Amino acid sequence: MKWFLNANKGSLTIEASLSLSIFLFAFVTLLSFVNVARIESRVQYAINQSAKELSQYLYAADQVLALEAAGATDEEIKMVVDHLIDFNYSIGSGYPQQSEAMDIKTHSDEFNKPAEVIEWLATMALNDPSSITSQAVAVSLADMLVPKYLYPGSSMGEIDQQLKALHVRGGLSGLDFKNSSILEDGETINIVVDYRIGSMFPSFFNKDIVVRQSASTAAWVKKDPKIVSKWQLSSLERGQAFLAEIRTENPEYAVKPGQGIDLYNNGICTSVFTLNLFTPSYSNSDGAGNYTLNTSRIMATLRSYSEQSLQQSEGIGSNLEMLDGRVLNTADQLSSVVLMIVPEEAQAFQTELEAIATEVELEKGISIEWQFREPALL
Repeated sequence: MKWFLNANKGSLTIEASLSLSIFLFAFVTLLSFVNVARIESRVQYAINQSAKELSQYLYAADQVLALEAAGATDEEIKMVVDHLIDFNYSIGSGYPQQSEAMDIKTHSDEFNKPAEVIEWLATMALNDPSSITSQAVAVSLADMLVPKYLYPGSSMGEIDQQLKALHVRGGLSGLDFKNSSILEDGETINIVVDYRIGSMFPSFFNKDIVVRQSASTAAWVKKDPKIVSKWQLSSLERGQAFLAEIRTENPEYAVKPGQGIDLYNNGICTSVFTLNLFTPSYSNSDGAGNYTLNTSRIMATLRSYSEQSLQQSEGIGSNLEMLDGRVLNTADQLSSVVLMIVPEEAQAFQTELEAIATEVELEKGISIEWQFREPALL
């Protein structure tokens, strides 16, 4: 009998140990799922609000371009931009109130004057919506906008610590927006974020959970149905139209959108940009049809485009998918070319433009080519 009781006690101990192990495993699994759900919910809210806010900034950028085309002064443009920013906050649109979140207009030390940077980046996206600009602008804007919606009222350092406390690998820097795009199809903003969540209990489960979340919204960009020249199109449509034309003319070199460059040929990576030199931003008119180029502004734009092109060329993998379906192995040594599309009338300034390009080429180690397409001064 004594032997039987001892054996029974041993059996109960084993069963209790197994039951406890199963319970602990289930408990740990449940906590892990709760943590993942908590993170995903917060990140989804942040990228949703960021996409909506970006849509409004694109509207502001589109209005700025329209004012510039109409010859408005810098003061008039600044007044309209400030009004649009204030209006965006006043209508709410589901965004955190200024008392609840970082005020984008006043936290210049934290965000490096984001209102100015956002409008500039958004204007670049409208000026040239090729795949390189689309991706570069989307990543920059997402990096800038998303953090303030993750933990409203917190500093960047505090946001980073909060994410790390939730086991997000790398904290704030672990949020990867490289698959985001802006106006790639002419009308949609896509914010895509990839990140990894580490285990809360590495002793039980020591593998990361890979998460991808996305938010999409339509951009507030108007369209003009009465068009004679591509230069009369909105900046967005103009860039798409010229890029489509160039791809049609060079079908064997056309790269499938979304890979950072527009044309590829034997190690030469070409990015296409458009620039209307006859807007007040890039030239001055005497009112009688005579124009003087704003060389410093043109050079600054070329520098920016060159830096984007170089960055995207460096990010190209070993394979490139072409528009016709072919997959090419890229060369070990790649060179970058910036193809600038400007109005036909700009040929009168070809010498000046070549001099500007030469200076930027020497500075950035890149090739810049000018193409004169279609009249703009109709």
